[in-house]
Amino acid sequence: GKSIKISRAQNGFIKIDVKKGAGKIKLTFIPNGLKEGSTEFLSGIALFIIYNKIRKKKSLLYYVLLSQILFV
Repeated sequence: GKSIKISRAQNGFIKIDVKKGAGKIKLTFIPNGLKEGSTEFLSGIALFIIYNKIRKKKSLLYYVLLSQILFV
């Protein structure tokens, strides 16, 4: 397809001029900030998973050291 001009109609609608009897119209819309927001969301999930793994390793190490101190 090719890009065509979109005009405003009746305060809030869009209007596309198409020849009679022909035409398929495909509209695409990407909100502002969608890509940035998706990247930040996925980064947050990844950081949480990394943080949780580090926290569990430190917790396990603490209990291993504590058991060695108590049972020596």
